[in-house]
Amino acid sequence: MISVLARRNEELRTAVKERLCEGVSVEDFVHHVWRFPLDKLQVVMEQDWPVCQNHLDRYRATLEGRGNQSTAFRVICSRLLNDVHEAFGMRARDMEDEFLDSRGRPCLENAYIDGDPDFVRVWKSNREDVLPDWESVKTLINFAAIDPTRSHQADELLENPEHVFDPPHNVTLPHPFDQPRTFQTMPTTNDITDDALRIALYAKECFTVYADRAYATALLVDGFKGSLWYFDHHLAMHTLSLNFSSRLGLRYLTLILFAMAKCDMQGAGFNPLFQRLHGLSSGDRVAWTPIENPEKVGEDNCYIFPLRKGEKRRPFFVIDDWVDAAYRFVAPGTTTHSVRTGVLGGRVSHDSQTLKMTWRPQDEDHEQVILGHIMARLPYEWLAHLPLEVAFAAAYSVEDLEFPWTKMGIRLPRELEDVDPPSLHVSVYPEYQPLWEVGSVEDFKRVFVQCIECHYHAFRDAEHLHGAISERSLKVHNRLAADGRHRRPLGILTDWEIGPQPRQDDDAEHPMEIGHGSGPFTFIAAELALDIQVFGTARMHYYRHDLESFFYILVWASVHYNLNDKHRDAVDPHGLLREWSSKEFSSRSKIEFINSFYGHPDKISDLVKSECDELYTTWVRPLRRLFRAAFASMPGEGDDDEDYDFETCNGILTFDNFMRVIGVTPRRFDRDRVLPPWCHILWRQAIQASKKTKKSLRGKEMFSKELDDLAEGNAAVPVVLQPRKLAKTANIFHGFIVPEEPKPPADDECCMSGCAVCVYDLHEEAIGAYNEAVAALRTSLTSLNVPRSEWPPQIRPKGISSSPSPQQVKGAVLSAFEEIERKLELKRKEKEAEEARIARRLAQQKKRNQLVAIKEPSSVDTVLNELYEGLRWVFFSKR
Repeated sequence: MISVLARRNEELRTAVKERLCEGVSVEDFVHHVWRFPLDKLQVVMEQDWPVCQNHLDRYRATLEGRGNQSTAFRVICSRLLNDVHEAFGMRARDMEDEFLDSRGRPCLENAYIDGDPDFVRVWKSNREDVLPDWESVKTLINFAAIDPTRSHQADELLENPEHVFDPPHNVTLPHPFDQPRTFQTMPTTNDITDDALRIALYAKECFTVYADRAYATALLVDGFKGSLWYFDHHLAMHTLSLNFSSRLGLRYLTLILFAMAKCDMQGAGFNPLFQRLHGLSSGDRVAWTPIENPEKVGEDNCYIFPLRKGEKRRPFFVIDDWVDAAYRFVAPGTTTHSVRTGVLGGRVSHDSQTLKMTWRPQDEDHEQVILGHIMARLPYEWLAHLPLEVAFAAAYSVEDLEFPWTKMGIRLPRELEDVDPPSLHVSVYPEYQPLWEVGSVEDFKRVFVQCIECHYHAFRDAEHLHGAISERSLKVHNRLAADGRHRRPLGILTDWEIGPQPRQDDDAEHPMEIGHGSGPFTFIAAELALDIQVFGTARMHYYRHDLESFFYILVWASVHYNLNDKHRDAVDPHGLLREWSSKEFSSRSKIEFINSFYGHPDKISDLVKSECDELYTTWVRPLRRLFRAAFASMPGEGDDDEDYDFETCNGILTFDNFMRVIGVTPRRFDRDRVLPPWCHILWRQAIQASKKTKKSLRGKEMFSKELDDLAEGNAAVPVVLQPRKLAKTANIFHGFIVPEEPKPPADDECCMSGCAVCVYDLHEEAIGAYNEAVAALRTSLTSLNVPRSEWPPQIRPKGISSSPSPQQVKGAVLSAFEEIERKLELKRKEKEAEEARIARRLAQQKKRNQLVAIKEPSSVDTVLNELYEGLRWVFFSKR
């Protein structure tokens, strides 16, 4: 029987193989991945870097089992690094990083693999008592297993460099040794050896660090040959093998070691959005700089996202706390932080918010787009249970985030040719409390019912199935009650973007998820977990599967939650429920619990908290009987299932039955009720967020069409809720946004009623902000020595100063008021004159009508005349 570890390793091997790009040149790798400058690359490759023959002989002896391979290889690397630093006028001792080997050092804390890499390149620490961890690993070097039957003739290869290096398949940089018939093409196999798999497992360890790594790199050494490897969430790639027993191979090895030593944190694969703030603690206006050393990852860190089209001020988000993570290796994942929002050059807010970053397939909608569709179809009472108060929403492609392989022109593997790379979906919304902080069992019940009702109506009315119900997706929002004094817990259902799409076959539990109590399989329906275990994917996701997930949340909460103390038990789940988080045992354990095999339910009931006894007795046990009846009704193997309703288990697992079993009467609201004003505001926010999201990934034209379709498809939505026009593209000059001068208010925009905030007051503030932006832009252009003759006309100085003084601005505003008063007075006089003319015409028309009435004959005379004329035509028709 294959062990769980072996099965997961094989799943990882398959995942990497399907995403593997081969034939990358070393030059491309060190320049695009490690950000090594081209001029230095050319210098390194244009000269020889000799190594003592004794050092090569000693290393060759280790390949035959004599001596330590790590020590011998480290001597060669140290020699090359010293020489190349000296050639560039540097000292090797001043390097900010160093090599650490596994001999004599404490082991790293591993989650996926036993044993450490042979070498790790880490940043130096100022503290001697600090031991290396995966967060400080820049890159790693590992040796392939030694084959004692192989022969390594370093001496012969050293004298004949023409046989040592094969040409890369994709070259985007000039190769310094392009000569005809010098190289031979190396065939690609796309195989993942055990040594390559070990490299992938070490890279997987790097993805568990706090700063959520963007990618990880490694050097795999096999005798005198070596290749560079790269792993991220979408693909893996490696260079062709080089042989460093020759002069040419030593040049490449020197280039690799030097580039490895000089790469910064972004080049090493740390999240480029992760920055360090300055001026935060002092209360001054803040700025940020890249983090140079993982040791400085601590306080005053933030996320900085790329500036999008139309944005004039770049926001950032100060990280206060890490909430949770479900980060995947070569698969999508999610990280969540507690943050505070700030703007460059401004101050930071004091209100905590939640920042959620999710890697999703590029063709899938952002959560705000999904919520916009749901919002248009639900009664507004249910909207209070959706995360609609979004402060920031965006989606970024791998090109926006500047992943290295997007610039390398590599050929993607066949499995990825028709698959769009993932995009990073970002949302910032109010900070909600976790489910166990609700405060009491009664409030827990209330919040739970609100979430399950909202979930049902989103499915029935908006035709959207959530599909990812877990304790993370159920949140609590403490809103003020009507009296303004007491806070009322409100259930919020989040994580709408994950959806019911199948989980991938490499979706094993993550160390961070296990460390926080639950993993991706903890609350998944037993049938879906079985499908994933057997077929690698879920075949069909029904509404009843989400009901089953809600049921597992009740069981989990009864055992692990201290609701009165707002506390959850230790991170390690209770033994009887630990198997729920395991991909291999989740389905079996849940079925045993529901079907009462081996006395399983009785053992779990002994673990229930005393405060949750009533919850377990009145809700969990009746629901367990409901699911047991549903499971028993399913056709067995070979049974006729043509007439069986798998969607509801023949009507057993429905929302109404679920609510009836727990003794709750569902609330009913009228869909045709008018939306309150706050819904209008949230709808516009959702539309604007979806505009920016779609524009950043799919283009302006396609997204405009989608918004038009959305507006036309919802006839019940008021006109004020329809999407507005797309924002105007910003004018860019030398990388700076050229501010546009605010337009004065139109004549009919001021009501002249003495409003607290008049449109002219707002215009005056906009003029002041415009003048500040112009002054800042002039300063920046002057510091860059850009000639003033090339500046845009609207920012060129006119005379001494082009910025109007406050008195001039005030005078302009007063003049505008006088002009608007004059025009309004003129309109009033014209209106009075028109009304007078209409009154005169009405009076004249009335007189004419009276005269006509006097002259007209009576109705009797008219009838007699008509009768007489008719008789004449009858009797005298031939006259």
